[in-house]
Parts: sequence; structure tokens; C-alpha cells
Amino acid sequence: MSAQLTKGLELLGQDAERAEPLLAEAARLDPSSFDARVAHGTALSQLGRRADAAKAFEAAAKLRPQNEEALSLWASHEELAGNFEAALTAWRRLVTAAPARYDAWMRIALLADRLGRTQEAIEARRSLAQARPSSPEAQAELALALARAGQHAEAVKTFKRAETIEPGFLASHKVEREAYEASLKHAG
Repeated sequence: MSAQLTKGLELLGQDAERAEPLLAEAARLDPSSFDARVAHGTALSQLGRRADAAKAFEAAAKLRPQNEEALSLWASHEELAGNFEAALTAWRRLVTAAPARYDAWMRIALLADRLGRTQEAIEARRSLAQARPSSPEAQAELALALARAGQHAEAVKTFKRAETIEPGFLASHKVEREAYEASLKHAG
């Protein structure tokens, strides 16, 4: 561990402004140092430099492509910086590395919605529903997306699955109940 990294890590929790240049230098001197990249990204984040932090976390993720922490930090900072395409790429890489990450699937669904990628949003919600087959909320989330996309027959089946998991679910959730009733009409 370099002197810059050691000193930067000591300062990180107390003085990000003084830690950041030391950590930047540590990352420059040893571009293969995962710890230096993550620490530098953390300092940049603490300074409110989200886009720069995302770049540092991306560099860390390239060094360890299966590291959930680096991938999650990269994805969330791209999102915080408003770089939604890059965030979507990073969240996709996270679910490739860790398919059971419910939070990452949810971020993919929400970003895909935001970017107008209806089918990708549905597929992310389908993964969420498969990951939590006993969750009526996960089933209803998928059903709502299907209904919004005009896939009413599948929406009806999925709403019914939520109701089977938790009898009375639709009666106690107005939005879901109304979407179910509309999908019933459209599905014929």
C-alpha cells in the first residue's frame, strides 16, 4: 500500500478535501489498485463530485468485474450524476455478476421506464417477480407494467397470482385493483 493511499485513507472519514488529491495520486501511481480507485471515488463522492466519482468506481469495477460493491457504487453514482444510460449499463453488469440483487433489478426497471424502454422495464420486473415468487408486491409491480404496456392478458394472470399469494391484495390496493379491472375489460 502506497504512502499516499495510507494517508488518504486516514483522512477520508475526516477531511475528504485533503484526502482526495492523495487518493488521486495513489490511483495514478498504481492504476491496478482496486482499493485506491474505490477510496478515490469515495472521496470524490463526499465532495459532491458524482460524475468524477462514477468514473473512479467504474475504473475499480473494470479491475474487479464481479465486485458487487464497485459495480453498485459505479451504477448509483452514474445515476446521481444524471448519466442514466451509463447507470443502466452499470446496473446490468451488476445483475450479471449478482443475479439475485433485487435492488439492481429495481433500478434497471425504473431507469428503463424513465428512458422509455418498456420491454426492458417489464423484463426487469419479471426478474424481480421470479426472485420473489411469494411477494404479492413484486407480482403486482410486474402486472402494472404489463397493463401499462397493453399486455392485458398476461397482466390479468399476474394480478391473479398476486391475489393467490395474498388473498384480498387487490381489494386493499386501489391502483392495482383498478389496473386489474381495466386489464380484465381489455383482455376480453
